[in-house]
Amino acid sequence: MVRNLLQPTVCSEGLYAQMLEMDCANGRVCRLVRRKVHHVGQGMNPGEIAATLSLLTAVLQSRYIIEEVYNVIKKIPEDLNEESLLNIINETGSSLESPKHKTLSLPPSTLTPKK
Repeated sequence: MVRNLLQPTVCSEGLYAQMLEMDCANGRVCRLVRRKVHHVGQGMNPGEIAATLSLLTAVLQSRYIIEEVYNVIKKIPEDLNEESLLNIINETGSSLESPKHKTLSLPPSTLTPKK
């Protein structure tokens, strides 16, 4: 389940934008993949229009990725408690070479504060 999550991000400056994706490939934590740098076209000639369409296509692909991640998250059981979450993490592992730990604990920052 964890390996199916992918976080798209847009890094932009001026008229340029680059799509970044973070995932958990092979159970590793946060692999960052950079995509092509796109620029916003500044005219009505075919090359500039194609550049803008290329950027819009990348943004649309990011939207589809977000929808897929949302569908994965919707499948997570509502009664998920700390013990079952730790079991999922333990079964997934942090990498292919990592040993399976018998005791895991969640850091306090991942717990929801009580009101």
